[in-house]
Amino acid sequence: MKKNDTSGKYNYKDYLIRKVVLYFLIFSLVLSLLLMISLRAYQTSLTKDLGSQIAYAFSEKVDIWLNGLVLEIEGISKASDGILNVNEKMGDNFKEICNEKPGYFETLFITNIEGMAHDCHDLNNKIDDRDYFKAIVNGERDTIISEPLVSRASGEMVVVIAIRLTDENGHTEGVFGGTVNLSEFKQVLSDVKIEGNGEAVVISENGDLICTSDLSGDYVSNLNFINSFDRRTKEKILTIENGSLYSNNPYKQNRNDFIFVNTLEYSPGWQLLVLVPDAEIINKFWVMMLLISALLITGTIILTFIIRHSANRIVKPLEETIKAIDQFDIDEFSLNIPETEIRELALLKTSFENMAFNLFKTIEEKEKFSEELTAANEELSANHQALENSCQQLEKLSTELENIFETAAEMNHVNLKSEEDYLHHLLEMLINIIDKAEYGSVSLYQDESWNFVCAIGHDIEKLKSLKLKRHEQIEVPKTIVIKNVLDEGTSSFDNESREKLVEASKPIGHTIIGKLRIGNEVVGTISIDSTEGTEAFNEEDVRVFDAFSNFAASFLGTKRLLNAKNMYQEKLVLSIIKILEIHDPYTKGHSENVGIMAEKVASQYGLSTEECHEVYWAGLVHDIGKILIPSSVLLKTGRLTIEEYEQIQQHPVWGAEILSTAKELDSMVQAVKYHHERWDGNGYPFGVKGKEIPLYSRIISVADTFDAMTSDRSYRIAMSFEDAVEEIKRNSGTQFDPEIVKTFIEMLENRKILV
Repeated sequence: MKKNDTSGKYNYKDYLIRKVVLYFLIFSLVLSLLLMISLRAYQTSLTKDLGSQIAYAFSEKVDIWLNGLVLEIEGISKASDGILNVNEKMGDNFKEICNEKPGYFETLFITNIEGMAHDCHDLNNKIDDRDYFKAIVNGERDTIISEPLVSRASGEMVVVIAIRLTDENGHTEGVFGGTVNLSEFKQVLSDVKIEGNGEAVVISENGDLICTSDLSGDYVSNLNFINSFDRRTKEKILTIENGSLYSNNPYKQNRNDFIFVNTLEYSPGWQLLVLVPDAEIINKFWVMMLLISALLITGTIILTFIIRHSANRIVKPLEETIKAIDQFDIDEFSLNIPETEIRELALLKTSFENMAFNLFKTIEEKEKFSEELTAANEELSANHQALENSCQQLEKLSTELENIFETAAEMNHVNLKSEEDYLHHLLEMLINIIDKAEYGSVSLYQDESWNFVCAIGHDIEKLKSLKLKRHEQIEVPKTIVIKNVLDEGTSSFDNESREKLVEASKPIGHTIIGKLRIGNEVVGTISIDSTEGTEAFNEEDVRVFDAFSNFAASFLGTKRLLNAKNMYQEKLVLSIIKILEIHDPYTKGHSENVGIMAEKVASQYGLSTEECHEVYWAGLVHDIGKILIPSSVLLKTGRLTIEEYEQIQQHPVWGAEILSTAKELDSMVQAVKYHHERWDGNGYPFGVKGKEIPLYSRIISVADTFDAMTSDRSYRIAMSFEDAVEEIKRNSGTQFDPEIVKTFIEMLENRKILV
């Protein structure tokens, strides 16, 4: 122990003051910074919420006003039905309506399809160059609010509210509308005031100033309102539909503003901007921060005095305690620490005395513990070999369990494996797990005969060629071990069959043989064999064998149940397809052709076996919805009416509804529902495009179209193979997925698809 170490730089009192004050100052700075960030974020969030609400309210008011103008034009048009003629001047009856100056309209006008306009004041204008006129005549819009433009009648800035006029057949025959002076718009916006908090401004999609609620005139001097802002602000104002940003306002002595943007719903790309200054918000923020800083500095000064006073009461008793500990002699096990009122120092004295006593006891027990440790080490060494042997056995057991779990997991894919493949895999695992086993075989009963399915070691081709009767098989009530299974007397084989079995088999020592049962029916046997001179199989080997026999029997039962279920489903679907073919004779064989072609394309396209099977079924039932379409429509040779064509377009939806009774058919339901959609989005019934269309539907679409083109229909004869191929190529990228077309054409050219 080092005596009289005085290398410390500070006594306890000074150290305590320095550390605590330093920590408190750091805490104060961090707290101030966090408060500053939090308050600033809160103020900004509060301002944004308020500004967004104001901007939304103002835009709602302007939208309501604009929508009111549209409704008023529509109302005047309906009320004037019968007295308006697009090719004649407005009559006196309508001029009375004009003289009443309905709403905010400066004038009302009507125009024919060539753009010759007549208004209330008997003025005639040619407006076929106006964008709003073109949009209505071209069928792009039924109702429109134009961009600000110069009135040819008054020479002032106006906007036009216009609607499409149609004849009794729904064809466009002209345009009816009215002009609204922008001064009326400015009057509406002048009611939008943000006293003490900012202004509202309406700009066009190009950033031109339309009107403002600011009465000071600061914004009127520049026709392009956003041009004076910096590039980033201009880009953001023009690109966002609804949102906010923070920017310098060049019109208000370079003040900083929150700018809230709302796109007007009923206008041609107009935006309403609300500009709120942040100066008052920032001033309040800094006043609050100064107050918090003053409180923290005052707290630091008060804390320093408190610590200094408290440290004096601790330092003196602590120094005496340190001196006594420094004089401690391990041989005496005693301390002369003075009594103190400080509870922690009293506890320190007691703890040190206990520590000294425990140290002595530890030294005393050290030798005894060393002896026990030596004995334990010898015992550990003795058990090491046994543990190593146990680890080897455990490793082997782990491998066996993994193989068993793998075999159980493969039951989930029973529908994708053949009986021969699965049973061969199972037999191979069984032989690997049981050390004595070298060969094995599996045989199944068929009526009164039994046949080998797979074998390991033995010649399976020779075994399969044998024609064996069921009664010749060895009768075993349970799994048993047999020695020399091919010897005479072991079974009821005739001499010829036994000779052929011996010729096809390896020399056998012992055999484990057991039955394969599905319920109470015995469907076959499984056996494993050891070589001659090998020790007989034990009970553990038989238990493992039985476990694998159960796997084999479960697989066979499940496989056969699935085969029966699939056969039933296929016959049921084919029956429904036959009903459809009776309903529409021209589709005879079409559904099966589409299913076969689609499945082949799917397999070439890289889909799994299960997915290819789903594509086949979806192709088989893709036109099932046509059952609900009358035969008079399906077999019609003439041109379909609009109503009849709309019926035809619904058959994908009806087909999907027919199939949607089971969740397991969802992929088929989606394939049927979208198989008439186009890659470019112009298909039916939903108009989805590109890879939004399910992959199955895109594959079926190509196969369906190709088979339809190469088959006779009620309204046309079949197209030649070459013309059909060219038509598919021509529509690649518009009607069809280009990648699927490429795969389909390659398969046709390589004769992987035969038509």
